[in-house]
Amino acid sequence: MDADVAIKAEINALRRRLPDVTGTVLAGLDGMLIAHDVPGLEPSSLAALSAAHLGLGQRFALTAGLGTLHETVLQGTEGYVIVYAAGSRALLTVLTTAEVNLPLLHLDARQLAARLGVMIERASAAAAAAPTPRRGGTVTGNGSTPLAVRTPMATLPGRR
Repeated sequence: MDADVAIKAEINALRRRLPDVTGTVLAGLDGMLIAHDVPGLEPSSLAALSAAHLGLGQRFALTAGLGTLHETVLQGTEGYVIVYAAGSRALLTVLTTAEVNLPLLHLDARQLAARLGVMIERASAAAAAAPTPRRGGTVTGNGSTPLAVRTPMATLPGRR
């Protein structure tokens, strides 16, 4: 199964297993969206916010002498936003209702984050090992092939 399809299937399955989960976002540590299941919300914005939030959490944990940050939990009046580390390259953000069974969610989402982290590591390793077409038709194998091709907004047609 293709890595992108497998990742999407995993994050979609979380909402089916836990009805109080209202959305999930998988993002790179740079805040770039990898996959999502967030109906009615802007996934790219959530991905960027999640990475910024995790970065602040990591700084806080280190400053407080808590060691490596594994997850953060935000509780609002209408629900939770929980950000889990998904391996060393990504993070999983889970949005829930206020009624969610938090211990059950943590159990499931931590396991999911670990699986997604492994999937991303494997996909990155496979992409790094694969020959990459270069300008002029040259094919090389380099270690910098991203999971997704990203186009900066400034280079899109009609953007200045």
